Amino acid sequence: MSLTREMREASAAVQHLHTAWRELAVTATEDRPHGDGLAAADRIAEVIADGQGDLDEALALLTGPPTVEGFWRTVCALDRVRRRYHEELRSFEAVSAVLRAVHSAGGRERGHEWQAWARGLRAGIAHCAEPLRAVDASVLRCLGELADMALDDAVVTH
Repeated sequence: MSLTREMREASAAVQHLHTAWRELAVTATEDRPHGDGLAAADRIAEVIADGQGDLDEALALLTGPPTVEGFWRTVCALDRVRRRYHEELRSFEAVSAVLRAVHSAGGRERGHEWQAWARGLRAGIAHCAEPLRAVDASVLRCLGELADMALDDAVVTH
């Protein structure tokens, strides 16, 4: 494959992740119960919003003219998303913090609302897993194409 084609596929993969992440953001913010919030829910919403910003940056860079610096910045933004996902959304500590907060939510009715929200949040987080893997694979293919181009240049110049 060519680098141009791989970059187009990377852009499509990031767009797919962006869509899944945006749906997660809706669940985290708009679907959460009204009234007094939970600190853990606020933290999750903040992590998701930061990830959304990184995905916006990656998409903008991938749709612009391709440059080495732009690709590097894209990879860095996607790495921040990946770390946020695994460390702050999917890790045992992150999930435990939300579950503890939801289980201690005041009142029987409010507790059920928060539990339903937490189930939706977990489903949204899980829904991002496959698009994130696809982004990782696509970025690796781009890096492979760049490495092939560098090797071809090295052979030609020697």
